[in-house]
Amino acid sequence: MNTNTVELIQLVRDFPGLVLTGSRFFGTDGPNSDWDFMIQESEDLLLPVGFSEVYQSHYSLSDPSVAQVFYSNHLNCHIQMIREDWWEAKLEAQRILWNNDSLLGLSKEQAKRVWSSMLQATIKYTY
Repeated sequence: MNTNTVELIQLVRDFPGLVLTGSRFFGTDGPNSDWDFMIQESEDLLLPVGFSEVYQSHYSLSDPSVAQVFYSNHLNCHIQMIREDWWEAKLEAQRILWNNDSLLGLSKEQAKRVWSSMLQATIKYTY
């Protein structure tokens, strides 16, 4: 096991609320894919462990559930801070897609469109 893998495992242990997402979760990753996690929003949670804020939007057009995104170059890892009121809907959208293998074999762009549609449908159903 390489050093980055050990450090990623330690990160997940240190922050048990982290949920794997993105290409590695949905099986659309390639050999150079980064790691993507999400966690329920919490002020400054990841700054002390070497993550830098790379994106912040209160109402992003692409994904309004995301409050902030942090990145660690060393770990090649993004962590999305998900707004509390969107958390359950986002988890449910992932569960549905995972249980139905809905993204397997799709290109990254196709997978993003399916994900966006499922998230919107889940939000409408949940709220």
